[in-house]
Amino acid sequence: VYVKHETDNGTGFQMRLVTLGPTTDGGYIIKDGLRDGEEIVVNGTFAVDAAAQLEGKPSMMNHTAHVHEAAATDSQQHYPSVVRLIDWYLGLKDALVNDNFETAGKSAREGAEILRAVDMSEFTARDHDQWMVYHAELEKIMKLLEGSSSIDQLREDFITLSEEMIDIARYFNAFGTADGETLYIQHCPMADSNKGADWLSKDSRIRNPYYGSAMLTCGEVTGRVGMNEDRKD
Repeated sequence: VYVKHETDNGTGFQMRLVTLGPTTDGGYIIKDGLRDGEEIVVNGTFAVDAAAQLEGKPSMMNHTAHVHEAAATDSQQHYPSVVRLIDWYLGLKDALVNDNFETAGKSAREGAEILRAVDMSEFTARDHDQWMVYHAELEKIMKLLEGSSSIDQLREDFITLSEEMIDIARYFNAFGTADGETLYIQHCPMADSNKGADWLSKDSRIRNPYYGSAMLTCGEVTGRVGMNEDRKD
């Protein structure tokens, strides 16, 4: 699918590989690859794709080659800004695990500063375009985190942050730390009013940030991101 996103030059469209589920009346369930609220091209997809081909960008005709090329190059590249951002996220997660609102609140406020310090020129080619999309979403989330007045509110906003950070980690095949440790995607079925919520951790052991000491080990590992994992496009 082609996903709408805003750039400095206006509205653009980026090809996204998605995982299809069962068919419905006139469509398919999308199991993976899109986030709530994202807009996709419904009419004129082939015109958008033709324009992408002319510009030498990934398209429906050549996406496999681009994905394989990226997996062999960019996915093995450390982006220091991504590493710093994930390290910050993991620190915030640990503060929530420890029920420490003072530390978590301070960390939440520092997130906006870390985001502002990101050097956009660090990202190359299509990774730059994708980072611009993530950056815009993170700016909105950072404002929510800064406005959190209680640990319960901070944990609620942490759900949205985690969704974005997992997507970022998957896309950049993020190593999370400079030494290339694997990141674990973990899930609590009771979080978010029993809708369930995910988070990232360097430790495979469950230490639940949504409930802290109240239900410290509630959850399970549902996936991994790291040097030996697949890059998400």
